[in-house]
Amino acid sequence: MGQVINCGGADGDPKIHNLLQIADVDSGAVRWVNADLVTQTFPEKSGQWNPALGEG
Repeated sequence: MGQVINCGGADGDPKIHNLLQIADVDSGAVRWVNADLVTQTFPEKSGQWNPALGEG
């Protein structure tokens, strides 16, 4: 499971996000993932701590 920290757009249409930069919630490793591989998403709660960005 990971936290999305950045979205990358396609060359032809920047509105289409085909790559997501993900921070692994267990290890903290950051990597780029093809958006087609995402199987489930959870909405972010307002004021939720984001460990990938160090925000609180």
